[in-house]
Amino acid sequence: MKQLVKVTEQDGQQLVDARELWKYLEVKSDFNNWFKNYVNDFGFIEDQDFTVLVNNYKNSKGGRPSKDYALQLSMAKELAMLQRSDKGKQARLYFIEMEKIAKDKTPKNFPAALRALADKVEELERVELEKKEIRIILDSESEWSSIKRMESAYLMDFLWTPLKQYSKKHGYDIKKVFDQNYGKVNSYHKEVWEAVYGVNSKFNPQLNLPI
Repeated sequence: MKQLVKVTEQDGQQLVDARELWKYLEVKSDFNNWFKNYVNDFGFIEDQDFTVLVNNYKNSKGGRPSKDYALQLSMAKELAMLQRSDKGKQARLYFIEMEKIAKDKTPKNFPAALRALADKVEELERVELEKKEIRIILDSESEWSSIKRMESAYLMDFLWTPLKQYSKKHGYDIKKVFDQNYGKVNSYHKEVWEAVYGVNSKFNPQLNLPI
């Protein structure tokens, strides 16, 4: 569905920026009077139907900082209906559809809600397990370091060509290790790093801590 007015979600509530709605509806009166008149005439309640947002930037016309308002979707829908215009009708139907979409995402009963929560917990546990497995893999390869790992540790660039040539000439294996950005990458034995570049693959020279 084409977005007419942005609808955001915060703490489980759907909110609409009053100024954005005013612009979309192409209201002829200025924003402040339009909003205040509807609040006074139809009894909308602050912190229930809408929240006041004070802008930190200076008012271009001087005076106090301008105010914006975050509307509950129900209030935005009612304001659109009260315009009695084609734009108002389109906005109202749009907000009704956005309500339906939000309801479809909400579990319909308690067991469904529990299942949704359990799925979320399982996903978080899976991500944490993957991170742990990656750390274990990297720790087990403490004698082997990739170029990216050493560049991060020493804050300088290294060429792979001399490392590869030295490894082949002196019979060192070139192992593959996991990298979260590039997948599997080449890693070289600590003795190769020491022979080619004179660096210790187990310590960060900036912090003097294991890497």
